[in-house]
Amino acid sequence: MAVSDYWVAWTHDSMRQQKNINVIKNTLRNACIEDSEINQVIAQYRPSKRSVKANPNVVNGVNKLVDYKAMANPPLVGNIDALGGQKIDTKHAQIYTIPGFLSAKECDSLRKIINLNLVPSKISNDKAASDFRTSSTSVLDAAKYPTVKTLDKKISKALGIRLPWSEGNQGQKYLVGQEFKTHYDYFKPNSQDFDEHATQGQRTWTFMIYLNNTVKGGGTHFPKLDQTFYPKEGTALIWNNLYENGVGNSWVSHCGLPVEEGEKMIITKWFKDQGKGPVFYA
Repeated sequence: MAVSDYWVAWTHDSMRQQKNINVIKNTLRNACIEDSEINQVIAQYRPSKRSVKANPNVVNGVNKLVDYKAMANPPLVGNIDALGGQKIDTKHAQIYTIPGFLSAKECDSLRKIINLNLVPSKISNDKAASDFRTSSTSVLDAAKYPTVKTLDKKISKALGIRLPWSEGNQGQKYLVGQEFKTHYDYFKPNSQDFDEHATQGQRTWTFMIYLNNTVKGGGTHFPKLDQTFYPKEGTALIWNNLYENGVGNSWVSHCGLPVEEGEKMIITKWFKDQGKGPVFYA
């Protein structure tokens, strides 16, 4: 059997707290996990290289003070029909699409801004992405560009979660052959990535928008769901990265397939389980 994300997180959290290794192993054995799998999970543990003050309310990546059930049901869920969108038919995840979320004019303006500020993409620990992620990225400054500020408000209003509970917008550009291999948007608990981003909160919702029609390839593929969404100008693709208990949902692992002809440009905005003020709009 594959070791669940819960037990991987529990093991790594216990090791970080320097609990007795035999106690850890016996607990895992009592959960019907084989010794070979236990040893593999233990070998995967990597102590964080950055000192982050532990949040006593966060256990195995889940913040006990957060109402994750409410976070999983923002206004978008009930308003999707009014927004002209639809829920994707799967019991394993919350995924929505909204065709025409942005106009052709809005997409054109955002493409121009992205092209002004492109740098090689990195992965979440700020290291060069090598062949894992070969696109270019542009961090979009809402204070500098009114178009981006308007976009921020439009995304936030559509999802129904206020901006203080989100990260800034990113633009990504993929040329022929460029891709982003299979990954999660949420940070795996007790990993270096989670530790380094702990003060900013776990990622909840992903709100992605295609800014152009890619001639061939470049789809967003969810391998576990066997679902692929191909770039169509103005279409928004939105999904929840967590279950209603705050645990990461591995069903939403996804990749950006290689562009085969043309190029792909997208906007990505992530929402978080930490922020200031009310979560939802009144």
